[in-house]
Amino acid sequence: MESSDKKAYIHAIAHHESALKAVQENEEKVEEIKMELVILKKQLEEAKLEHDQTKKHARKTKEHLKKAKHNWVVSNNQWLLPDEK
Repeated sequence: MESSDKKAYIHAIAHHESALKAVQENEEKVEEIKMELVILKKQLEEAKLEHDQTKKHARKTKEHLKKAKHNWVVSNNQWLLPDEK
């Protein structure tokens, strides 16, 4: 093999090894991102559940306030129970 052919061959091998290393690093990054995605999906599910529970609680509170409001009266800009008038 001529000297220039050897240099080209060595250069090609080095380039190939560099490309393989980059591929391996990218695969590792992909795995890390997949793990992060699993964690984020779980956090999203938990946040949705908490949101649904909060909405349910707010709805119940609103219903209780509506029912309670019928029993209250306003006197001197204050809410009072009928027997406090």
